[in-house]
Amino acid sequence: MFPVKSKKIANLKHNMVAWLYLSPFIVVYATFMVYPLVRGIQLSFFHKTFFSGYNFAGFSNYIGVLTDPVFIQDIFNILYFTVATVLIYTFLSLIIANIFNRKGILTYIMRSFVIAPLVLSVSVIGIIWQLLFTSGPGNNLISFIIGKNVQVLNNPSFAMWLIIMATLWWTLGSNVIIFLAGLQSIPSEYYEAAKLDGASDVRTFFSITLPLLRPLIIVVIILQTIASFQLFGQPYTITGGGPFNTTATPLMYIYGYLTTNIGFASAASVILFLMMLAVSFIELFVISRRKEEW
Repeated sequence: MFPVKSKKIANLKHNMVAWLYLSPFIVVYATFMVYPLVRGIQLSFFHKTFFSGYNFAGFSNYIGVLTDPVFIQDIFNILYFTVATVLIYTFLSLIIANIFNRKGILTYIMRSFVIAPLVLSVSVIGIIWQLLFTSGPGNNLISFIIGKNVQVLNNPSFAMWLIIMATLWWTLGSNVIIFLAGLQSIPSEYYEAAKLDGASDVRTFFSITLPLLRPLIIVVIILQTIASFQLFGQPYTITGGGPFNTTATPLMYIYGYLTTNIGFASAASVILFLMMLAVSFIELFVISRRKEEW
């Protein structure tokens, strides 16, 4: 009887020590993540500005957001951006990581070129790309390719793809780093055995590399989806949401209401958060269902 009781006391002390070590993270997480989330949901049911009190509004903020054509357009914009970036970034970063997964001075130099843009701030990225495509060489190159003079920043057909390309150039390195880490953790014996069996590089990629990287691919897709829904700085600094609201995003919409109606902005934030969760879970479900084909 006494040994069992002593074991329970020992386990209790062990758990208390564990929670003690976890407590700083829990406090910080609750302060900067849980409380703002709960507070934002609460504010979404009120009309509130910086200079007025709290006036209960029920679901009127949500109805106002969901019936606003501008917000609906912003949602379509961000969905378009998310689909394009998730597909392009995941595929391209995986291919580049495979190319860079070898030794050599040239490989190290090329890795630096891909990763270097990550150190730049979003404002710097916006200024660079705005200058390139206002009347700079980028705008001249596009005009030369299509055979007629075009202002990229003022053209609805090109503006969103300009944002996509700017984001690609800026953030591709982060996904490449993740895939490089995954590739370098795969035992070389697998590739040596495949080579002895006469498997081609393509067959080796689809039979060994891709299945073993599946967990990382899922992580990259989910992270890229979340990051895409948080798009703000690039369109804000490059196009300002134009032309004709074709590059505006929900975060820009929320930002516009922060000073005029905090409750309205909070309702839009909650809707965006739920959409982000829904899309991420759908992606995770679809990928998990297709795991037998990998």
